[in-house]
Amino acid sequence: MGNKKFVIIGENLFLIALFQIIFSYFLKIKLFPNLLLIWVLYLGWNRCDIFSLIGAMVAGIIYDLIVKGSVGWSSLIFLIIAYLNEVIGIQTLKYKIIFSFLSSLFYFFFISLEPSYGFVWKKLSILKFSIIFSFFNVICVMVVEFYIRMRWKRRGFLKI
Repeated sequence: MGNKKFVIIGENLFLIALFQIIFSYFLKIKLFPNLLLIWVLYLGWNRCDIFSLIGAMVAGIIYDLIVKGSVGWSSLIFLIIAYLNEVIGIQTLKYKIIFSFLSSLFYFFFISLEPSYGFVWKKLSILKFSIIFSFFNVICVMVVEFYIRMRWKRRGFLKI
């Protein structure tokens, strides 16, 4: 069972990384959600304990390569968020939305911090863009949660 779960999580990571690359390079959108962060949050919410931490590390490296950032910096932030997500153990939609907003705010605030240089922008601009990015991620979490709930209801209704 563990190998099957590992393969499914790997496939999910591949698809989400592909969507993240499409958002980053091929669409002319400057502001887009961090799908890899949302994926890490959902790993924790679905009780994939060790996979959540490993996935956070791998997703962070992939994101750093996509945005050409300091390799390992996003991994560290993803690991902190994944660990907090595991410790808190969130299950209700209200708390998922709150935690996704706060973790996105934390992530986007610290991603603009270059480890060897300091903050890249002014702190007020960083806060403004962090809030915007956090709202994008919350909207994505709500869409994914709606899709999962609709699929669950349909599956229960059809007795599948």
